Amino acid sequence: MLDSLAGVPGIGIIGAAASIVDLGATVINSSFSGISKGESSGGKQFVMSDRLSTEFGSDGDTLAFVLDSQERFKRGDWGEISPEQAEINKVANAGKGSMGRYTSFGRPALIIVDSGEAYHSRFEGEAAERPGYLQESSKK
Repeated sequence: MLDSLAGVPGIGIIGAAASIVDLGATVINSSFSGISKGESSGGKQFVMSDRLSTEFGSDGDTLAFVLDSQERFKRGDWGEISPEQAEINKVANAGKGSMGRYTSFGRPALIIVDSGEAYHSRFEGEAAERPGYLQESSKK
């Protein structure tokens, strides 16, 4: 996208980069509010922890990592989970109780749990904001 915008007369590379940052801010601001909720398939939303929401909104690499992980989760790719968690995920009622764990170099793993009402996301090691809904039962 940067290359295509950089070629537009009057925009240049700096203007193109600024446009991408603005686009990211627009996506974040229009998709997330309160404790960072974003629309998802099936009417469920992704709800982020405060720390994840802060990093999501301020770092393009985290933004890309989280969005990619969310797409993987929705497709049933649960990342790096234990065989026991994989079995739980397979029999989860409409996804409720399924969990994904996604890794990226240089940051804590991202944990996504389907509570049945929403997809809850946080970094591994963060305390769950609602006791019991994000139990980590699947470290390799």
